[in-house]
Amino acid sequence: MLITAMATNALRYLAHSVLLAETSSSSSSIRKPPIILLHGLLGSSRNFQNWARLLWNKLNRKHDVVVVDLPNHGRTATRFGDVSMNYLEMAEDLQHTLHRLCVSQVHIVGHSMGAKVCAATALSEQKGGSVEVLSTTFMDLSPVRYEDSDFVEVLSTIDMCLRTKEEIGSVFQRQDALEVVNREISDKNLRLFLQSSLEQPKKNADVSSSGFAWKFNIGGIHASREAIADFPFAPGSATPCLKPCLILKGQTSNYIRSLHLDSIKQLFPYFYVRSIANAGHNVHFDKPDETVAAIVSFLGKVEEMTQGKE
Repeated sequence: MLITAMATNALRYLAHSVLLAETSSSSSSIRKPPIILLHGLLGSSRNFQNWARLLWNKLNRKHDVVVVDLPNHGRTATRFGDVSMNYLEMAEDLQHTLHRLCVSQVHIVGHSMGAKVCAATALSEQKGGSVEVLSTTFMDLSPVRYEDSDFVEVLSTIDMCLRTKEEIGSVFQRQDALEVVNREISDKNLRLFLQSSLEQPKKNADVSSSGFAWKFNIGGIHASREAIADFPFAPGSATPCLKPCLILKGQTSNYIRSLHLDSIKQLFPYFYVRSIANAGHNVHFDKPDETVAAIVSFLGKVEEMTQGKE
């Protein structure tokens, strides 16, 4: 079953979709801690729906799977408009949202920017957060500060989206909006992703009166570029998260590097890295079955460890 919720207050109760765990009257059918999925930069919960359902099914539908829209993205973007983004605030947003959902324990899986939100939430929890993070999974990004040179393509894409915002807002046919993307972007996969990120808001019954727009708030994202590349917890200055941590690296991606491992170890000492063969940065898209299998195996081990301590 899929249900959705929207933000309802000034504390950024984040929009989200939920695949509800299936339970029965049997005492052995106990709903397990939910899995929280966090998308990457310029993405949304909608991008995760098929993969979330695959994960939910492989977990035998015993967990709620909550797919969140982060600030400036998806339905949260529509609710709040352009806002500043940093990982401490987004971690607070997520904690607040989970508290509102009456969740006490969670497993968090984050892709790219979402991986940093995942890490920041787990490290913030060490300071007395309201929700216990039982495990973390970082999908192809490390919880470290990246330099601009590491994100040349990403920064160029953000600049392009901001530069073309007014142009795509002035066209009323989808083909014209697609041509703007085709003119600016040569990479096929990125072009297809950005094409899917175009929408024509229905301001009134005559949809032709509305130009096109990005599904994300590019103004808030562009203004937060430095904070998005940064990470607020430095090794040695933060209390480590002692819960299990899985790092999924796309084999052909260079975002997770050996030079990051010492910093990761200081913040998440109980981590291990698994490389997904023939996958790039979007590991869950390139190899959906393999990434789901890796996470299901990891969560099974976490559950065994947790039960062993009881």
